[in-house]
Amino acid sequence: MDRREVLKVALTAATAYATGFVVTEEIERKTMAPRPAPATNTAYLFADGFNGPAGSPPDPSKWNFVTGQQNDIHPGTVGTYTAQERNCYVDGHSHLVLRAQSDHSSARLNTRGKFQHQYGSWQAKIKYSGAPGCWPAWWCVGNIYPADGEIDIFEAYGNGRWSPDTTVWAPNMEDKQTVHVPAMSDGEWHIWQMDWVQNAGFKFYQDGNEYLSVAPSSLPDWCYDSGNQLYMIINIALGGAGGGSFAGTKWPVELLVDYIHVW
Repeated sequence: MDRREVLKVALTAATAYATGFVVTEEIERKTMAPRPAPATNTAYLFADGFNGPAGSPPDPSKWNFVTGQQNDIHPGTVGTYTAQERNCYVDGHSHLVLRAQSDHSSARLNTRGKFQHQYGSWQAKIKYSGAPGCWPAWWCVGNIYPADGEIDIFEAYGNGRWSPDTTVWAPNMEDKQTVHVPAMSDGEWHIWQMDWVQNAGFKFYQDGNEYLSVAPSSLPDWCYDSGNQLYMIINIALGGAGGGSFAGTKWPVELLVDYIHVW
């Protein structure tokens, strides 16, 4: 999701479905069921229910804080990532809270070096209401960027021009398969799931309903079966091409995560 000012262009030949999904012409909407979760927690490859005491940081055995100016990663952004409680904490009710403040501080977490994986099912329960200037995402990249690709499972924009979306990128960061999903910023809890199958590509689900399927043949220089393991990032970027102006923002702005599971 870095570089969006040159990459996020208007989608052509879009078709609006009654479900609220807007899909580019090369994507056909499917109705297959998502891959079911394991019967026991011990079967998860990664699981975080954010069950720590109120005000505590996320589990350091699972998450890294990325700190400093955001513009080294998101061109044009104006915020600062911190590891302070005012920007990221567990709320004591099994939620992770990422909070952007009026001083343009926010948080960015990743699992690099702690959890990296190829294939399987990646699922998170997220709540976000949308706000001017804010650009939250739950996404995946590899150690060699952009050669390992980028998968934006959940990405919402505050610029007033782009609808929230899910995107799978080719390594050239120009070709992509994407779909708009307005529910990402409707202020309700939703379960987002990505199923990644060897030599078959990706399927994406909202609350158990498939809305995007991406086959290996749909992108040039397919990199997602090359053995590269991806890690997760969850953050709120501020300003820039995706965030836009802060006019009318009601601070603080929160992104809540109930759990993240991979199996």
